[in-house]
Amino acid sequence: MNRRATRRAVAIALCLCLGITLLVVACGAPDVTGVYKSTGGGVLAAGTTMTINEDGTFTASGTAPVVNTPFEVEGKWTQDGAEVTLTAEGQFAELIGTRTGTYEDGSLVFGEEVWEKQ
Repeated sequence: MNRRATRRAVAIALCLCLGITLLVVACGAPDVTGVYKSTGGGVLAAGTTMTINEDGTFTASGTAPVVNTPFEVEGKWTQDGAEVTLTAEGQFAELIGTRTGTYEDGSLVFGEEVWEKQ
């Protein structure tokens, strides 16, 4: 094989590798980090705010229904594709516990409870 053919083969291989890499990145998991507001429909009142951080932590704050008491919950989150799992920790952890839901069209959906990304 001459040099020109070798260079051409290398260039084609590099283009294929780049194309495959871009395809894998484009098909990756959605970015769920950011601020969300609850629409209600679950344990927490509508308007409760949740922030999902890039470092794998989250915080949620609002007013606990029934007792009308302010609360703040912290915890950790994990993601597998569009599936998101929250694991609450601390004083008000029982309000959220561990929940697994899905990211759909800019919202996190945990059963009947929907969190809209702001």
